[in-house]
Amino acid sequence: MSNTIQRYQLTFCAGADGCHERAVFSRDFHSRLATLLEELFTGPDGLAETAGHGKKTHGGFRVAVSDCPNACSRPQIVDIGLIGASEPLVTDAQCKDCGGCVEACKEQAITFWDGVSFPIIDDALCVRCGACIRACPRGTLQELRHGYRILVGGRLGRHPQLGTELSGIYDETESLELVRRIVSWYLANARVGERLADVLNRNANALKEILKKT
Repeated sequence: MSNTIQRYQLTFCAGADGCHERAVFSRDFHSRLATLLEELFTGPDGLAETAGHGKKTHGGFRVAVSDCPNACSRPQIVDIGLIGASEPLVTDAQCKDCGGCVEACKEQAITFWDGVSFPIIDDALCVRCGACIRACPRGTLQELRHGYRILVGGRLGRHPQLGTELSGIYDETESLELVRRIVSWYLANARVGERLADVLNRNANALKEILKKT
């Protein structure tokens, strides 16, 4: 589903319609995000005009939400991308040693070591998709937290670049607050026609400035 207006473009994956691989389950996050962007870009505060954003072309500011790491909505190549995340936790519940979690993990991030009666998760390989949690029949693997991974500054065009991923997983309220701060900072600092990537690339400490308020 895609919702496009003059100054921004907001794209969702199929997760809200029941994708069986989604890592987050939200009743109203999509609508809250849409409302926030509408307020920022067209609201009475006039933020859109402060950067001459009304003259921007090629679809305006792009935001994409994917409810799982499959990233069907291509959040890596937009101004702000949000990827659903469900972080697994190894509990004390007795493991059945069925191998279901190993089979479910497409990243090969889960292994069993000799003499160890519970799964070992490689954090560097895990993409927080939640598949292992859903596959565990005993509850040995449970959800520690869920929310969104956030990427900023992605783009295609003549000089493509992938978005920079912020550290951590953010719940819905934190994610909306970060989107608000990033967009507000962008509108206050962008020149006419610039993408977020352009503004970030010429402001080395921009992300630190935005994140230090969290």
